[in-house]
Amino acid sequence: MTTNSPAYGALQPDSQTLPHKPWVIASLASSLAIVVGSLGPWATIFAFTKNGMEGDGAVTIFLGGLAALISFAVLLRNGRPMVGDRFVNPVIALVVVVVAFYDVGNIGSVESDFMGTTISPSVGWGLWLMLVGALVLLVSSILVAVKAKALR
Repeated sequence: MTTNSPAYGALQPDSQTLPHKPWVIASLASSLAIVVGSLGPWATIFAFTKNGMEGDGAVTIFLGGLAALISFAVLLRNGRPMVGDRFVNPVIALVVVVVAFYDVGNIGSVESDFMGTTISPSVGWGLWLMLVGALVLLVSSILVAVKAKALR
């Protein structure tokens, strides 16, 4: 008995793209946001900034790059994940979310007295971008994992 479906892993025409492919693209974009946010400033005070690479950013840039590679591999397979790679990105996203929330809380809790005025650093755009990217990666990668399992 023959079927008209393509072999597993074979590229399908555009008319037969999988319904969760937009979520794979969102996973790829949010992974790149994690990488860019890891390179950006995480804390600013007056004219001084502290970049993410001076702290946890080395870990998050590695995890964001790994998530981007996995998302790109799934995208090359037309949205069809392999056996284990659909579970890696949600775990990576969860780790990056925890790191980002920890660092946002840590930066917000630092205060100092300067010339009789209490000052504190503000969270930089890099940390906010990394946090948003990690949250989007968490949601989109869970949707990819659930929808891909339904298609198996």
